Formats: sequence, structure tokens, C-alpha cells
Amino acid sequence: MPDLATDVEWFERKGNADALWRRYEEIRGQSRQRNDLNRFYCSLYHDRAYQGFGATENIAELFIDGMREKLNENVIAQIIGTLSAKLAKNKPKPTVLTDGGDWALQQRAKKYDKFIWGVMRRSRVYALQRASDLHMLITGTGAIYCGSRNGQIYCEAVPPWELFVDSSEARYGTPRSIYRRQFVDRRLLQRLYTKSRHDIERAHASTSSDVFGVQGSVSSDMIEVVTGWRLPSFEGSGDGRVIVMIEGTELDSAPWERERFPFAFSRDQLAPEGFWGIGRVALLVGMQMELNQTLTKRQEALRMLGAPFIAVEEGSSVVLSHLTNAIARIIKYKGTPPTVVAPSVISPETFQHSDRVKSSMFSSSRVSEMAATSMKPAGLNSGKALRAYADMQDDGMYDVLVRREDQILELGELILDEAEALDATGEHDIGAVYVGPFGTERIDFADCKMDRDSFVLSVQPTSSLSTTLAGRLEDLSDMRELGIVTDPAEMQELLQLPDLNTAAARRNSMRELLLQVLEVETLDKGNVITPEPSWDLELAMKLCVQTRLRAQLSRAPADRIELLRIFESKAIWYLNGSGNPPPPEPAAPAPGPVVPVDPNQLPPQSGAEMLPEMAPNLGGQPGAVPMQ
Repeated sequence: MPDLATDVEWFERKGNADALWRRYEEIRGQSRQRNDLNRFYCSLYHDRAYQGFGATENIAELFIDGMREKLNENVIAQIIGTLSAKLAKNKPKPTVLTDGGDWALQQRAKKYDKFIWGVMRRSRVYALQRASDLHMLITGTGAIYCGSRNGQIYCEAVPPWELFVDSSEARYGTPRSIYRRQFVDRRLLQRLYTKSRHDIERAHASTSSDVFGVQGSVSSDMIEVVTGWRLPSFEGSGDGRVIVMIEGTELDSAPWERERFPFAFSRDQLAPEGFWGIGRVALLVGMQMELNQTLTKRQEALRMLGAPFIAVEEGSSVVLSHLTNAIARIIKYKGTPPTVVAPSVISPETFQHSDRVKSSMFSSSRVSEMAATSMKPAGLNSGKALRAYADMQDDGMYDVLVRREDQILELGELILDEAEALDATGEHDIGAVYVGPFGTERIDFADCKMDRDSFVLSVQPTSSLSTTLAGRLEDLSDMRELGIVTDPAEMQELLQLPDLNTAAARRNSMRELLLQVLEVETLDKGNVITPEPSWDLELAMKLCVQTRLRAQLSRAPADRIELLRIFESKAIWYLNGSGNPPPPEPAAPAPGPVVPVDPNQLPPQSGAEMLPEMAPNLGGQPGAVPMQ
């Protein structure tokens, strides 16, 4: 008769730490081979025994010891480095998109977008994604974790050897449970979980081999901590749970009602089945070993047969002491003269074979050997040719780039999940600092939170232009010919030249000031701003019309649109007037008896004599005055 108190699943009731630990140990045993392979792949990349997998000798040490003291051209490291640099150029950004919402919803979506971007900037997400990319290319899977500490949302890169899933449950790539293994110092763990201080004090420290594998040191008093997440079976099922524990003791647990794990994954190559991806090293290991063997044989041949020698016929009278390396030396001999022999050590086919293996490694990885050495093919000098060449190189990376974009989108969803969970407690003020074109701005989550069904997250690249100066110049030239970008100030801003930032900021200060006045002060905050005569009034008119039309398309409030019309009318007044400020608005008359007035007896008035707010409606635009 099974004991239901011990056989029940760990997520079905609180305090069932023993069931979680047994389940974790079982799944960790299933993952031993995967972790050994991960250690082997990391050793091929870094050419040494890699920390994080224990201290016992296995195939990785045998491979490294076999190649020690021998020539070893690490093509795998070259390929991984080139691919990492190529991926680092692509910096996708999650953007909030509303489904035809009104102006108020769109303004809230803008703040939502700024909040996500502020959290990502504070967490240095792109630096974390570079670490995740390295894990992904070497082992096949990269992960970024999103959590919170003291009311602050943070992210961190998690290596795949810290994560475990049930292979049978994850056969189709969608496991319901995931486990993370960490080693934490005993004193730090006691500060984090004060209620379990005595249990932590009595807990057994981890073995020296396990601690050395993770920390590189055996002097620390480390304890193995396991966190398990179980997704709910369906919405409202109530069986989702997260638990943090050490062996024999539950440190913390809570219901888990979210529909996803707190990890954003990326994969290099998709496996036919299972949760983990296939890394680039797994595709190259055979060719790297063949190249190592060829280079080793070539080195031995050079060492044993590569030195020339002097042949002296036996019986000939040659003074051996005269055989020196001195210049213009005299050698006395009788009979056959000595002969210098310089043998051909290695056949040309040996060099050709190693070159073919090396080329095959690059071609199978969809990486150009020229790209690995920062060279371009001869004859490609124009920006268009370089763009076409770069597009051809990126075609082989398209699937990986799409999965990296999905990782950023998933991370955006995780940030919102964590923010909503913190906001629901009411214990913290959740906010982020957004760095935009008009400086920094504090975004409070309480002011921008929205219904998750009212928007979707989409990927927005940081730049669609070329990465080189020549390519950007040709891109902007083509866009100018097509009429897409015609403003020189905007073109200089798109060039993104650090050497000209100071001059560009000074030259574009008027444009930036007008955009801040129109979009932030007038449209967003509803402040009444009067243009100054020293401003570029023609540019102000142009930007004001564009801002007003976009606001009308977004169904902005009528009072905000009217403020833009007033700004536009005052700018026209300055352009047509004497440059003096417009006359002050008349005070409202005191209420009195209404006296009927004959319209025919009113004196005529021209549009230039009236205030902009009182000008006639001409051309279908209220408050607009036609230019003379």
C-alpha cells in the first residue's frame, strides 16, 4: 500500500518538500548525459576543462589531455565568436501595439512601452542576451530569468546546466515543470530566509566536487538550493505552484498562476523532439577533431623530418670541424664532396586536406571565412554591394534571429508578469526610468498598467540601416531620392555619428525643442505654449501640422487638438505680423442685459486684426489664418 503522504506530487499541497527533492534528483539523473556533453562542448570552445559540471574526469578531460602540447587551431572558437558578434548587432526591442484603440489608450500604451524599455535598460538586457547567445551557440539553449527583489525587477542570464526538465514530460517541448539548481552561501541564505535560519544552519554543505564545479573553490560553505515551478493545468485550476527548498526543508512556496515559466529561452537549432536545442559545436565537433589530428601529424612530421642535413660519403676525406654555419667557410675534402639534403617533409595533399576540413566547418556553420577575419570579397566597394553581401550572410541566420526576437518578446511578457504581481501586493511602488530623446522620465507602473488583452507585443529593430558609414550614406541617399527622408537634420540624426554628436545636437536643437513643445508639453500635458519670434516658425508650422494630423487620426481629445491649432495660428500671426507679440486676449465682459445687435451695423474686421483664436474658419481649419 503506497504512502499517500510521501507519494503525492510536490505541487499538490504546501510543505511537500521531500516529494520535490526526490523528483528533482530523479530528473537530474536523467540529465547527467546532457550536462556531460555540455561540458565537452564548452571545453572545445574554451580549450580547457570547464567549471560547472563537477570535478571528475570524463571525455572532456581526455580530449583536452590528448591535444595538450600539440598544435590546435581552434576553428570552433572563431566561428562562435563571429556568430556572437553577428547576433550582437541585432538588438530587437519589444513594442506595445494596440488594436485600434483611442488616443487615451494609445498614450497609455506609450507609457507601457517606456516602462518595459526602462526595466530592460536598467537590467542591461542586451549584455545578458550576449551571454545567453554564447550558451545557445555552444550548448544549443540560452535562457534569461526575470524576477524581483525588494520591489525591483531584475533579469539575469541562466546557463542551461542549472535547469532541469523531465525528458518524457518535455518530449514535445512544452514541459509543465522546471527546476533550477543553485549553490548559495549559508550565511547569505540565512539572511534571505530568516524564518528557516535554524534549518539552514543544520543543513549539510554541498560536496567539494559540486561546489568546485560551480564556484571554482572548495573553501566556501555552500548549500544546494532547488527552485521548482509547476504551471497550472488550465486557467483557474489552482494547481500551479513555485517552491524554494534545500534538502529536507522548504524555504518558501506560493501559488503560481502565470501561464509561463520565468525564463525566456532561445535555441540555435531545433531538435526533432524534446525541450533542449542543438548547439553549433555539436555540428562541428567531428570536423574539429579531424582537423586536430591532421595538424598533429603535420607537427610531428615537421619536428622529426623538417630539419635539413648534410650527407658525407663514408671514406671521403672531409674535415668535419669545417662543417659549420659560418658564412663563406672553406671545407677541405678528398673524394665525394658533402651534400646538403632538404627533404620534402609533408605532401601538398596534407595541407589541402586540412584546408578543406576548415572550409567545411565554416560552410556548415553558414559563416564566411572572410567574415571571421573581418575581410570582404575583392570588388565589393559600394554600399549596395556590401548590403547585398550582408543579406546573403544573414539568410543562414534567419531562424536564429527570429528565435532571438521571440526571446525578447517573451522577456517583455515576463517583465509585465512580474510588475503585475508586485502591483497586486500593494507593498511597493513599481517604476522605471526611461531615457528618451527629451531626457529621462520616471514611469510609474500604476499610471500605465493596461488589460493584457487590449494590446500585443511586437518586435522593433533598433535600426534598419546598415552598420557601416558607407552603407548608411547610401541608404539615406536612396531614401532621399524616394522622398522618404528629405530633412537634412533628420538625415544627420539617422547617421548616428558619434564624432558629430555635439555639432548635431547644437544644429538640431530647434527641431528637438519644437518636438518637445508640441508632443510633450502641448499634446500630452495640455499646456498652452506661445511660440517665440526667434524660433524657426516655418519649421514650427510644419511640425505642428504633422503632430495635429497624427493626433486627429489617433482620436485625441478635442481640447488638445485645439491647443495645437492655437499654437499654429500664433505661429502664422508672427510670420505675417511685425514680429511683435500678439495683443493680449480681452477680458471677459461682465454679465449684463442682452441687447440685440444688427449684424449689418458691425464694422468690418480683417483676419490680421483679430486674435488668432477669433480668426474666421477658413479652409476648413478652425482658427487658421491664410498666409499672405
